[in-house]
Amino acid sequence: MTRESLLEQERALVKLEQHLKKTFVLFRGRKEKKLKKLQKARFYAIDTYLIIHEEAYAILAKANQNLLETPQISFSVETSHGIGVATHTHRLKGNIHKNGLSYLKRAQEGYEMVALPGSLFPSELSGTVDHWGNLDLYASAKKRGWLKTLPRSFVGSIDAMGKVHLINTGNDYELFSDKEMMERLIGNHFVKNKAKGQQFETNKKAMKQHIQRTLKELRSEL
Repeated sequence: MTRESLLEQERALVKLEQHLKKTFVLFRGRKEKKLKKLQKARFYAIDTYLIIHEEAYAILAKANQNLLETPQISFSVETSHGIGVATHTHRLKGNIHKNGLSYLKRAQEGYEMVALPGSLFPSELSGTVDHWGNLDLYASAKKRGWLKTLPRSFVGSIDAMGKVHLINTGNDYELFSDKEMMERLIGNHFVKNKAKGQQFETNKKAMKQHIQRTLKELRSEL
């Protein structure tokens, strides 16, 4: 990530913003969605740039990864009715809230190409959490239950690089419906250590200030 690539990205955003102002309100929907997508991409592009080129920022990002590192963390599960012919949850995405809990929602369902007895369910979840607290987990291992098996809890760890690995530790069994599946995963990161949670949020605020300062600089260089 270079300064020039950030400037090119900013020029495209300015052009879209100007075009949006000239667009009739009723026809702005698609362009507004595109703008939000580009703004999000810009945020993380600046984030990557600052980690590489600004030591103070890199220290904040690393501090947050260290705060997230833990040899043991627990997640609870909420279920809901599945979609179509999906048989299990394959991927969940979410982030850590100010209350110290993370909330991940089902982002992708899993399917079975051939109907077999019983049902598949995630027995292990793997993925990442970044210095902003964004989590992206997928079913890295699955098991088959003879009854409809619904995971209710996971425990695992987060390493210094933000790699997450969770193992299923508790299940419920559904006798009357085969459409229930994991809808939401709730992780306990800072509830028992509010000081860590407050420091995590303080670091995020400081990083956002760095990003806003850099964005102003980029705009001034256009």
